[in-house]
Amino acid sequence: MKLIILFLIFLSTLYGNFDRHEALKLLDDKNYTKLCKNFDNFQKEIKDNPNAEIKLYNIFKIFSNNDILLEDKLKDWIKSNPNCAYSHAALGIYYINAGWVARGDKFNNQTSKEQFKKMYNFFKKASNQLHKSIEIDNKFAFAYSYLITINPYKYRKEIYKEGIKSVPYSYFLRSAYLNTLLPKFMADRKREESLSEALIKENPIGSLLYKLFKKDKKAVDPYEEIQKVLNENKKYYSKNPLLKRFEGFVEYAKADTTYIQGNYELAKKYINQALSKSSGISRFYDLRASINWGLKKYQDAVVDYTKSLKIEPNRLSARYYRAKLYYYHLKNKELALKDLQYILKYDSKYVNALDLMGVIEYNNREYQKAYDRFFDANLIDSKDRLSNYYLGILAYYNKKDYQSSAMYLENALKSGERSSLAYKLLSISKWQEKSCDFVKYAYKYKEQCTKDGDCDIDAMNGMIKNAEFAKQRGICN
Repeated sequence: MKLIILFLIFLSTLYGNFDRHEALKLLDDKNYTKLCKNFDNFQKEIKDNPNAEIKLYNIFKIFSNNDILLEDKLKDWIKSNPNCAYSHAALGIYYINAGWVARGDKFNNQTSKEQFKKMYNFFKKASNQLHKSIEIDNKFAFAYSYLITINPYKYRKEIYKEGIKSVPYSYFLRSAYLNTLLPKFMADRKREESLSEALIKENPIGSLLYKLFKKDKKAVDPYEEIQKVLNENKKYYSKNPLLKRFEGFVEYAKADTTYIQGNYELAKKYINQALSKSSGISRFYDLRASINWGLKKYQDAVVDYTKSLKIEPNRLSARYYRAKLYYYHLKNKELALKDLQYILKYDSKYVNALDLMGVIEYNNREYQKAYDRFFDANLIDSKDRLSNYYLGILAYYNKKDYQSSAMYLENALKSGERSSLAYKLLSISKWQEKSCDFVKYAYKYKEQCTKDGDCDIDAMNGMIKNAEFAKQRGICN
């Protein structure tokens, strides 16, 4: 018994209470040596037990967020510990998230070339940091994993091969590579290549790959490529049994493709086949939940998100979407709040959760609470559509602050908001500010509310009348 107690004490001194919260605390306290040491301890454990990757993964996710102060903190860590692989990887992960935020969440054909360029500029920074991480520790699987996600598809295979040589049993390295083989990520080759060539040319591994593959235009069958990886995995099952979980990935990829195409019934057939082969991957259940959502089988979708969370309790995206289902479709506010509170306790900067919590508080007429919630979300992501929209409404109705209302609503429009109410309040706010912009927003309101069928006829007629008067008198052009 004494030996067991002494061993547990030893483990506590080795790892302590090191988790995502402790990692952030050490970063804030500038205790960089201990921070690197704790990550080193996890890395050593992974070398003996590949299944331990999940512990490191759960901590490293904290660096993928929108906190504007985090970049400088990570740069200070690198300056203090330039030979710590984890400091470079952390900054790389931060830049990847910044790149996705810059791109936006629309489909490729709805995303501008400028947005793509901003994304790849961040990816270039991320690439440099991730390569430095690999130079310091070529057995750090997560650096390869994240590097794969930001490279054009024709270079990913070589990075994957290089990573597998160094960390042959890694689950997350395979997960990252398989994910990039999904047809939805291989669809727009020409655009992806033209926008990302600079990223590839400007790093040591990339320049070699660029020369090697510049003339390679051979089409790739994603399902065939996935199957090759699955076949290769089999020889490593004894070293890492988790690799068996990928056995249904071809069917998962087909389900993902048919889901995007809107063929929910066929997608459900494929995802059920995937789950019959492997029931240990959260994203399989997430996809079936999305399919059931599309089929309007909301309770079934909740069941699938719950199964996903049994595998990964801290999978915040699954918890968030379950909260949305509870609130909007199953009308269970209490369960929705329970999920949102869990998310915000785990990650207080999770913007979607802040937004949904704000919506619930707004609908409860807890307007100050809602305002504070949306304000917090907007501080984290000033381009967030929902927080800008509701802050605009609350500034107008509750605070009579027309200048702020106009600012937030214009930001919401830039982020894709197209509700007639946004145009209506903008026109009135601009009128209150004596800005001629009220004219264009009056016409926009008429156009949008006519399309949506929700016109306030008296308000609309008054706004158009004022706009016409301003134009006729030469007050506004």
